[in-house]
Amino acid sequence: MISAANQDQMQYDAAETPGSSVSPVEIVNRGLRGRYLPAMILGTLFAIPASIIGYMSVKPMYQSVGTIYVRPVQETLIFDTGNQGTYIRGVPPFVAAQAEMLGGRRVQEKAASDPKLISKGWPRGLEGVAKLERAISVIPPKRESTLIKIAVEHQDPQLAFAACNAMVNAYETIFNDESGARENNEFSKIRELRDQLSQSVRVLKERIETVTQPHSFDDLIKLREDKSKQLRQTEIEIGLMKNAMISGAGDPDHSVNSSEYELTLAESEPAFQNLLALRLEKEKKLLAQLAVLTPENQTVIRTQSELDQINERIRERIVRAIEDGLIKVPFDKRTLLWSPQELEAQMIAKEKDRQHLAQELSDFDEKISHAKDLTAEMEKAQDEYDLVNSRFQQRNFESQAGTGTIDVQDRGNLPLHPSKDRRIPLAIAAACAGMGFGMFIVWTYGFIKGSMRYITEVDGQVSSAQLLGSLPLIEEDDPESRELAEMSIHYLRNLLVSRRPRSIGQCTVYTLTSPSPGDGKTSVALSLGVSFAVSDHRVLMLDADLIGRGLTTDLRARGEQGLSEAVQSSDPVSFTRKTQVEGLDMLPAGADEEFPPERLSAESFREMINDLRQHYDTILIDTGPILGSLEANIACICSDETIMIVGRGQRSRMFHAAVERLNRIGARCAGVVFNRAIPEDFAKSVTSVSIGARSIGIPVGGRTDPARSHLRSLFISRLPDYATKDTTE
Repeated sequence: MISAANQDQMQYDAAETPGSSVSPVEIVNRGLRGRYLPAMILGTLFAIPASIIGYMSVKPMYQSVGTIYVRPVQETLIFDTGNQGTYIRGVPPFVAAQAEMLGGRRVQEKAASDPKLISKGWPRGLEGVAKLERAISVIPPKRESTLIKIAVEHQDPQLAFAACNAMVNAYETIFNDESGARENNEFSKIRELRDQLSQSVRVLKERIETVTQPHSFDDLIKLREDKSKQLRQTEIEIGLMKNAMISGAGDPDHSVNSSEYELTLAESEPAFQNLLALRLEKEKKLLAQLAVLTPENQTVIRTQSELDQINERIRERIVRAIEDGLIKVPFDKRTLLWSPQELEAQMIAKEKDRQHLAQELSDFDEKISHAKDLTAEMEKAQDEYDLVNSRFQQRNFESQAGTGTIDVQDRGNLPLHPSKDRRIPLAIAAACAGMGFGMFIVWTYGFIKGSMRYITEVDGQVSSAQLLGSLPLIEEDDPESRELAEMSIHYLRNLLVSRRPRSIGQCTVYTLTSPSPGDGKTSVALSLGVSFAVSDHRVLMLDADLIGRGLTTDLRARGEQGLSEAVQSSDPVSFTRKTQVEGLDMLPAGADEEFPPERLSAESFREMINDLRQHYDTILIDTGPILGSLEANIACICSDETIMIVGRGQRSRMFHAAVERLNRIGARCAGVVFNRAIPEDFAKSVTSVSIGARSIGIPVGGRTDPARSHLRSLFISRLPDYATKDTTE
């Protein structure tokens, strides 16, 4: 069924207009359209094992929680002073310090060496400490609360319970050991190390500032980038000047037209206008002298010399204006305005600039490299300082926090139910990922294959080739598909006639080609020729496929004289043959089966077509694929319009290459006909009844059109029973 958006407002829901952006949904649909069922099946095959793997990839986590009560109070140990139970000053810092100590490294190290925990299978040493650090979380007390909680998560509930008890026991032991005195010696060492690292950071900063003076490090990077850009631009300009010297700078044969620069400069400088007027006066004077004198005359020579001097002054003024920025001219064109001496001087200056920029760039690179090394060293020292300073602040905080006591209210509970179970969410996510992966594989296959399987994938592909219509995929013993094919051919003929209205004595030549063999162009050409013939056109079908000779074979004209003889004859019409369809003639490929396409020329082919135009209203040329046929290129150039036949399953790259070939050779592409379209494409167009009525006219009252009944038996069958006969009979 033929679709023509410009003629009958036949639009496709998913078709893109030329130049419009393609949505992601359309990109996905192109790869999966027609493949959704296998994509879902493959996705399901991936989703099932993926969900199982996702469910089994993680284990549920069990959490054991211990609780410690902090009592920051003073108690009378020997005698009553009247202050029993009084909260000491600094309560908030003391509680915060205990929470930090509970989750600190010392407690972790001591807990990791607990024999009971190790007997449960907990690793020893640093590995056990690292595992505890990942497993524990200290829940700080809320405001006005002195309860501190510690939680330990593990996949094994027994290990979670044992680790929580070990942490609480280790904290209790450390607190009791340090309740009477602080580690003054360790505190002093930490402070001394912190001061040394701070001094190292300051020295490194000063060295970096010295290296990058008088700029900062960031400014140095920016300056280096600017110098690099200047160097690249200078090298480009040097290359352009070298090319200009090779091509002959200053030579009139290679100089640019300076008229546009003269007009621009004349608008702003009255003196330059006078100079142009003087040149015009001299040119007129020279022409007048040449009209009566010979070029060797001294008067003519003198006038010519004066004119050359004026032109040189004009050129020098334009060059100065360009150098001063009064006229914006690309550098490659500017070189053509210089004389060879000026160009050589510019080359020397630019080369000096390049060497200077290269040296500056090298100096910048050396400074930046040194500064980066110092920066890396400073950052390392800063990290060490931050670590030591954090330890120093912790010790200092603990020393000023005050004193108090603690009570362990709960050493940890044995968890019976998981506190965190991510198996089901992970199984769902893995199933979705598996489903997506399976669909992605199918989409990738469709995307890489790149074949055009639906009419919406053809419409709007390139702006220079509009979609003329589509022809159905004909199934065996399917009268409906043949009916659609018949009506589609008639509609295509009506569309072509409406684009180029028929007039007396005027013949229209169409060439039918395709990106590659097998797209069905010969079938379309044959059916279209019959359609033109029954609409009272004098039609000539010309087989210009010297390799395939499909049209000649279908019409049983192998061995008959035709194109290979007509193109060398002054009377090509004598080689045409009549067919059993009234008004339909054909010109076979020719009797010479070995006739090489290289012997065809555009001039001889065009002369033959011009002679044939005088005898026919329409000429249809069936030729080979445009990408692999020499005669196809010649036929497309010599015809009025070219019709591109694209079969379902054709690769889009081949289609684009074919259209690009037509554009390069200067052929006029009438549009694209999509062959072997599926019923889904027709469902998006106007109804078959309206197309049939407008194409060949469905008779009223059930009467049958004889021509239509006859064509139904001929269309798309490639006319196997048609024999040809000579026009001289």
